[in-house]
Amino acid sequence: MRLSRWLAERGAARVGGVLRVTSEARLIAATGKDLSELVRQGSFSRELYEAIGVITIALPPLRQRKEDIRSWWRTSSAASTRSSTGP
Repeated sequence: MRLSRWLAERGAARVGGVLRVTSEARLIAATGKDLSELVRQGSFSRELYEAIGVITIALPPLRQRKEDIRSWWRTSSAASTRSSTGP
C-alpha cells in the first residue's frame, strides 16, 4: 500500500484481510528541497504531496541566526542533563 493512500483514507485493509484497520496519524517531515518544484518536474509524487498537506515554513539556517545559538545550546544541554540524570 502506498503511503499517500494510507494517509488519504486514514487506514486500510490488510492483504487478504476483510477488516479495515484505521489510524489517526500525523506525518511531520522536513526537507531542504522545494517540493512543489519537484512535483512540477515529476521527481516527487503529486498524490503524496497532496496527501501530506504540505505547509511551507521558511526557516533560515542556524548560521544566519547566530543570536539563536545560545538559546538552542541552553535548551539542548538542559535536556541532555535531565535525560542522563533520570526523571
